[in-house]
Amino acid sequence: MIIFELDIQVIPKQSVRQGKGFFYQDTKYLKYSRAIIKEVKKVLPNDFEILDGYLKATVIYVFPPLKGMSKKDKEYLENGGYIYKNTRPDVTDNLNKGLFDALQEVVYVDDSRISEVTASKVFGKQAKIILKIEQLNSKYL
Repeated sequence: MIIFELDIQVIPKQSVRQGKGFFYQDTKYLKYSRAIIKEVKKVLPNDFEILDGYLKATVIYVFPPLKGMSKKDKEYLENGGYIYKNTRPDVTDNLNKGLFDALQEVVYVDDSRISEVTASKVFGKQAKIILKIEQLNSKYL
């Protein structure tokens, strides 16, 4: 099992865009992807071997507090608490895809190896991504 706490502002992955005769990815997203890789490589042990097999990912996407939050909610966040976020972006498509794609060939062979995912999006004191990757003991549920 490996746990990462990445101090990165979450950016949802958008579809590839089309220019005049070519396709491209937004530079903002490319910088986000590189930042994830950089932060993860900082904390990986020197003897880390890229994971393969059946994997489980647990991820919490932490968004910064909203300006319009109540004083009570802001105080709760300041004291280390989290408050569920029930607005955009969508967790399953846009958030997971960007994170899991960035970690291919860095943490695991391919994101297709992730067989089980638990994801939450919350407000917290500051933006970050908390990710736990576990090797499953069996292919049987």
